[in-house]
Amino acid sequence: MSEYSKLPFAFITPSEVLAAAIVLPLLCIFFIAVRFYVRHIQKQEISVDDWMGVVAMLLIIGMGVCLIIGAEQHVMGYAAPLPEGFDPQEAYQEFLGSYEKEAKIEFYYQLLMIVAYGFIKLSLVFFYRRLFFVIKWSTFDIVSLAYIAIICMWTLAFFLLFLFACKSKIYLHWAPLSDVENQCGDPLAPELGLVISDLITDLMVLALPLPIIWRLRVSTARKISITLVFIVGLIAIAASITRMAIYIIVSYRSFSSGYDIDQTVTTMLWWSMVEACLGLITSCLPVLSPLLRKVTLPGSLTSLVDRVLKVATSPETDPMVTFFSNPVMVQS
Repeated sequence: MSEYSKLPFAFITPSEVLAAAIVLPLLCIFFIAVRFYVRHIQKQEISVDDWMGVVAMLLIIGMGVCLIIGAEQHVMGYAAPLPEGFDPQEAYQEFLGSYEKEAKIEFYYQLLMIVAYGFIKLSLVFFYRRLFFVIKWSTFDIVSLAYIAIICMWTLAFFLLFLFACKSKIYLHWAPLSDVENQCGDPLAPELGLVISDLITDLMVLALPLPIIWRLRVSTARKISITLVFIVGLIAIAASITRMAIYIIVSYRSFSSGYDIDQTVTTMLWWSMVEACLGLITSCLPVLSPLLRKVTLPGSLTSLVDRVLKVATSPETDPMVTFFSNPVMVQS
């Protein structure tokens, strides 16, 4: 084999790996810091949703460290050494050495990533409960609690699946692929299950507040505008869909088809980093309404955003009561 086979997507370069590993965690730190600052100036209690954002931020920093280590060791963003040369055994050992380094980093990265995704989703659901919860055992209360249970089980299940995919033989995660397939099964199957279910749960979380919003007695245009404020997370969904498409493409190619494993894995992990960071950043945006109100927008949009996002930063104990309890505003 004189060169690797091509895949129908662009590989991530070393500079892009480092940019994502450094810039994106810094952006997450910035938005979390501003989130806490807004809570402070609004004299609001720091609640569960805020602290879950902090945990997600720390996990994302860990993901960034993994990417930096991979780039520094020339296994993230770099082509894997071709397993051929004047000395086939030496060339193969060089290839295995590169693969082992990349697989070890990928193993720890994915464990951090799964937990980070879980905390980002939970942060959003707890934020919605902080915003919309009024009556105990209401439909929203029950559904949101069910979401919390589902996300916790999803996170724990995939964390344990990825950790013990080879049972107690953790070292097999970075063993030659033939050993992995023989003793652990198809390594891409759980990854494909993860990215598909991740997208589904993301969409579920984004849809959670929509029934309440669409019960408002306002015009359809206003309902759409309010909805857009709460589904800014679609930005992260775009990264999730891209990542899922890459995983599906790779899953239909066997390892023996000869693609560059190092660069393929790097691209997958890079998009995972983008999704995690965008998810955390967009989860912070509704909380930052006091700062967003200072941004110049068209008059009608400014009024609408100010009214909707003002709810998220109200210092009252039950901030949604005044907004949703008015029978003129909420449809029965």
